[in-house]
Amino acid sequence: MSSNNPNRVYLDTETTGLHPEEGDEILSLTIVDANGRLLFDERFKPKHKKEWPEAQAVNHFPRMTWNT
Repeated sequence: MSSNNPNRVYLDTETTGLHPEEGDEILSLTIVDANGRLLFDERFKPKHKKEWPEAQAVNHFPRMTWNT
């Protein structure tokens, strides 16, 4: 990954769906810079959703279990 703009960053998200007004949430967020250097990589525990079968069919992000 390279770019003429060294200030460019790339975001990748995985979500429970496309409708936050219906309770869909971010499951993960990854940010890399123009050189492919990892700047941020975090998974988030959904507060409202326990399953996301439609999104999982697209993003293959598994239903996860958290200790808390």
